[in-house]
Amino acid sequence: MTINTPLIDAAINIPQRGYLQKAKAILAADVVYNVDFGLAKCWLRDSLEAALKPIVTKFWESHRGDYSVQYIDLSSYVQLNHCKGLPKKLKKYAKLPEIQEYLAIVAEGSLLFEAVEAAKARVKKGRVPSANPTPIDLTNTGTCSICRNQQKLTGEKKMVHHGYRISEGGGNYYGMRIGRCFGCDYLPYELSCDGNIAYRKMLNEELAKAEAYHKKLDNGEITVLTRLISVRENSYYTQKMVEYKHGEKGWDVIFESECREIDGKIRFLKSGIRQQTEYINKWKKSPLPGDVK
Repeated sequence: MTINTPLIDAAINIPQRGYLQKAKAILAADVVYNVDFGLAKCWLRDSLEAALKPIVTKFWESHRGDYSVQYIDLSSYVQLNHCKGLPKKLKKYAKLPEIQEYLAIVAEGSLLFEAVEAAKARVKKGRVPSANPTPIDLTNTGTCSICRNQQKLTGEKKMVHHGYRISEGGGNYYGMRIGRCFGCDYLPYELSCDGNIAYRKMLNEELAKAEAYHKKLDNGEITVLTRLISVRENSYYTQKMVEYKHGEKGWDVIFESECREIDGKIRFLKSGIRQQTEYINKWKKSPLPGDVK
């Protein structure tokens, strides 16, 4: 399937044109791998935006102070699936030269969207297989008893630090590590299910607290609830903790929300306890992945 977009091609720079051609090639392939499919959609959207941006900028500069167009919704950031509806949306202004130029490029955006839709039937999970794949190094690895992911092991055969995210500290690698998987302190599941036993104990403790709180809600012992909400102050929105008291306006909605949340938490904890019990019951010692011949 050939996708002709001469106007977009002419409006974008050479590197962007290269990515656009890559995206078209991906969509035209007999098999479209999911990872590449996602990249292709991003490249198409970026190309469309780059082609529309100078037109939109020129339009607003030439119509500065023109109140006849103040309500027109004209943007360079257009999703591909919105292209088809834009001619109708801009019909009132279709005689303006910039709008005609804008809609001509949008029409090519519609063609790109049709190509995306046609490719969906050929999308395959994953990414293009490597011609010379590098074998995965399983040396000194084990399966975390909690998150079930394979990780490297410490000198004591415990799981290395994992399950964290990097805080925002000026860049991906300048922040601190926040959080850790519960299984970090334990041996891998191949060697022990102590992590599951400890995790189930913690879940049971949390369940007891949640059920006690649920009982207080049912008995009417909870008369004040707090929520973090957005409050408008001098044209700006700020986050504030707001108290809702029994009998006051808004209490019924907040109370119902609190009951739903605690019900969901209890279901989640019970499900987790059942899962950990299953892991404990079926556990038996087995070789580490790197030791399997």
